[in-house]
Amino acid sequence: MRNSLIKSAILIVIVITTFQACKKEDKTPVNQFSYGNKTSLIGSIWGGYLGESPTHGVFGTTLFITENSLTWHYQGGYPDSLSGSGDLMMLTFITTELMEIPSGKYSYSSNSSAPFVANKFGMESFLIINYISATEEGEEVLFNGGTVDVVKNGEEYELTFNITTNVNTTITGYYKGKITMYDAGKKKSVPAGRYARPFLRQF
Repeated sequence: MRNSLIKSAILIVIVITTFQACKKEDKTPVNQFSYGNKTSLIGSIWGGYLGESPTHGVFGTTLFITENSLTWHYQGGYPDSLSGSGDLMMLTFITTELMEIPSGKYSYSSNSSAPFVANKFGMESFLIINYISATEEGEEVLFNGGTVDVVKNGEEYELTFNITTNVNTTITGYYKGKITMYDAGKKKSVPAGRYARPFLRQF
């Protein structure tokens, strides 16, 4: 009788432990962003450093966030062009750090002239739905509010999106992983088209 009870107790512990492990796995966020009825799995994110603004000590960095159906091609070690089709989101952050986005909560601002205020995002930020690289066409959606939470640990970033748009919709999303930063001013090859590389300029 005692052995039977012990075996039953061990079995219950195993079942509970397995169930808890499965629950933890289920709660692991997926790298994705959602807009309307569509959820786009994030294939890659890289950052382009824009330079220092006219406001001393305030810098700009743009994140290029692409669905996994889009592929970046590199030339000379820099992202150069896209192939495929899918959703593409660009977020420009105003920070006090050179070539990085420090941890913090970034609120939306449409300001595109000095003085620039740090811990904001929004200038030249937008979503392109169903971007087709072959024709460089897609439906552009502009932003008008929201926040992006950033947690930085070395080269790894954790991003949480909650952005409102000018068509009364909301973009939500999450990303955790490494983001490589590039100095956009040093890149020589410039592909044609507005959406291939729209942020190549100093403030």
